[in-house]
Amino acid sequence: LLRLPNEMPAFLNGTRNPLVGVFPDLHYQASHCEFPPGSLFLLYTDGVTEAEASDCVMFGEQALLGLLVDRDVANAEACVQSVVDKLDAFVGQYVQSDDITLLATCRPIDENTSIR
Repeated sequence: LLRLPNEMPAFLNGTRNPLVGVFPDLHYQASHCEFPPGSLFLLYTDGVTEAEASDCVMFGEQALLGLLVDRDVANAEACVQSVVDKLDAFVGQYVQSDDITLLATCRPIDENTSIR
């Protein structure tokens, strides 16, 4: 998920590759995107979106996307903590069957950048 300054967060539509290390001698394709000051990037495993509550409802991509709409989630640490808090509240005590892994990074705004 990528949130650019002054834009709504969105899923990337770039090149998709298999997991690194699964297939020996596999060649990967790279893609790129803009990452200006004020941007936030979240990588996650499918265990995040497929986390289930006791009624077997999954957390889902839209719930994850909705968390990044909140501009109070302004840095990588706040992003990961927000997702963890929402997931914990969503699943309650229901035991998960998959890993839940998150990695977020952001590009801070410098004093010469005008972003709202």
